[in-house]
Amino acid sequence: IAVFGDSTGAVLAVGLHHWLGARGTGEPRRGVAQLGCPLATEGRYRFQGKELAPPEHCQDWHDAWPAAVRDYRPDVAVVLLGPWEVCDRQLPGDPSWRHLGDPVLDDFYRRELLAAVDRLSADGALVVWLTHPTIEVRDPKTGAARATPYPESDPKRMARLDELIRELEAARPGKVRVLDFAGYLRTLPGGEMDARY
Repeated sequence: IAVFGDSTGAVLAVGLHHWLGARGTGEPRRGVAQLGCPLATEGRYRFQGKELAPPEHCQDWHDAWPAAVRDYRPDVAVVLLGPWEVCDRQLPGDPSWRHLGDPVLDDFYRRELLAAVDRLSADGALVVWLTHPTIEVRDPKTGAARATPYPESDPKRMARLDELIRELEAARPGKVRVLDFAGYLRTLPGGEMDARY
């Protein structure tokens, strides 16, 4: 089992590695989960009110993910990502800033999600894509919740990403399974935003 995604995927990979070791029911393999690295590598995005280009340290997943599958041969490729995908985004050649729910950006993400499934499953791995819980982007200096939340904290944005993720099973039958990780976290005593979990 290998994990792919952003920093949420990296944290999941650590927990999964320990869980597999304790259970003895699977073998962790190396995936690619990078801090601050979105699936959408094109154009610019806005995060915490700042316009940014994709970070230079991010490997291009179009190459890095299939290379990890070829090199480490996982049977299962788990994907978890989300916070960077719900930002406002400006695609190359498009003067408009868009966010998920806009048909142009939704179509872009459909293509990227399907390309990810195709690359991860090319050598026979089953792709297990997890829905992502709601996020709350806090003030970077104080860590406090903002009186006026950042746009990327809008729950409708993550809900739209999760809807696009749920479309994957029908679009690539037998190659991908979608697990409702966000729904599971909502069942915990403090809900999906409980810092204890």
